[in-house]
Amino acid sequence: MLKTQNAQLETVISTIESKYRALQMILHYKGYDSDFDFGEKPTLVVRLLLQILKNAGRKPNGFRHDDEVIEHFAVVCFILGGPRMYEILCSNSEGSLPNARTVQRTLNDCAVPADSDDVHVALLKNYLTDNRLPMVVALAEDATAVIAKREYNARSNSVTGIALPLKSNGLPDLKSGIVRTATDICKAMDHNNRATVVIAVTAQPLVDGSPSFRLATFPSDNRFKAKHVNARWDTLVEKLNAAGIKVSSIAGDGDSRILSTQKRRMRLFVELTPQG
Repeated sequence: MLKTQNAQLETVISTIESKYRALQMILHYKGYDSDFDFGEKPTLVVRLLLQILKNAGRKPNGFRHDDEVIEHFAVVCFILGGPRMYEILCSNSEGSLPNARTVQRTLNDCAVPADSDDVHVALLKNYLTDNRLPMVVALAEDATAVIAKREYNARSNSVTGIALPLKSNGLPDLKSGIVRTATDICKAMDHNNRATVVIAVTAQPLVDGSPSFRLATFPSDNRFKAKHVNARWDTLVEKLNAAGIKVSSIAGDGDSRILSTQKRRMRLFVELTPQG
């Protein structure tokens, strides 16, 4: 009787194993099935489950991640969803993904140096050249709200998350954010407002289907004026023209300062003096 029940139970387990591949993988990992084949290219779900199994029983500080595919997936999730979404994802799949600080360090290591005003003119030119795109772009400026976290950045030796003062060219004075002592850090936080928005300027190649390029981004307290917008656009156009890139147009959202700048640059509603 018992032998018959054991045989039936083995049959049921075998049926479940063949139906649920994840269970097969767990049994293989535990050493019950040495002949399990993961395939040449395991799916992302399989890779994540393997990471969870490898880190099972370890404390969060002891988690190890050695799967390059998962690392790339983590970076994409962090960029598209943001830090808060990524942290929620990690907390609900403990052990499967590297923590947010690890991903942030990876992104910082991939940062490409820009010019003195943190404008990626040279990188844009390389992008257009490598993709055989015309040296003509349309610029667009917009702001997105953020909850800034003020902290020290060892890579740039500066304080991030604050709104730096704008120079006469409409771009932030990056040198004012550089600190050398703890006193400098305190002064930077005391004398500069916390950033409430991030200003982003993108360059769109004039070819259907080509992705836009991030030309410049910087934090702001959203207290700039129309004259700063106009000066910033003049500076960007000058920098691009010097690199052999023409600007066909500059656009923005419905912000009154941008609309005022566009009206002035396009000479809309200007009363023309009649010529005798």
